[in-house]
Amino acid sequence: KLLLMTDMDDTQKLESSLLLGEGQTSKGEHRQGEETEEIELELHEAERFITFTDAVVAIAMTLLILPLMDAATDMGDEEGGITVADYFKKNGEKVAAFLISFFVVSGFWIGHSKMFQRVENFTIGLVRLNFAWMAGIVFLPVATSLINEAPTGDLIVNLVYTGTFLSIAVVKLLMCLLIRAHPITLKEEKSMPGLLMIVEIAVNIFLLVLALL
Repeated sequence: KLLLMTDMDDTQKLESSLLLGEGQTSKGEHRQGEETEEIELELHEAERFITFTDAVVAIAMTLLILPLMDAATDMGDEEGGITVADYFKKNGEKVAAFLISFFVVSGFWIGHSKMFQRVENFTIGLVRLNFAWMAGIVFLPVATSLINEAPTGDLIVNLVYTGTFLSIAVVKLLMCLLIRAHPITLKEEKSMPGLLMIVEIAVNIFLLVLALL
């Protein structure tokens, strides 16, 4: 009898263990399903999306040179022609605007690249924010042309130009915060964006706000 009772106890413990294991597996599968639903783009698609973003930035940086190309084409239309020295003297503000915009965009791209080296999955929110970031980058050549052609002292064009930089920086901060809030987006071997990156972006935003005032 004692042996029979022991066998029954062992059988009950085994059944309880199996039931508990099934429950934990079910919960784990449910959590995994919830995480999978959050993912919009997985590794292969994410890499393509990042490559697409890089291409958009490269095109935007190339478009920045167009005002200087147009000015160079017009050299021959001037009566008697103008020298290269006269070209740079006449278009000094355009050259300065091009250099500022070019190096600011390159800085934005470097920061974006460092951030997304950590990412292998995109949530729908991260996809939307990345498109918003690209929109700011693509609009920058327009803002640069406006500041070249607008009358001196036009406050609106200064707001548009600096505001474009500000919007890009704000969206970058939001992407950084979203990545930190969703570890599922990260590669296992990479750590999430640190506080130093957030502070750096916040300082840039603060300086741009001061430039607007």
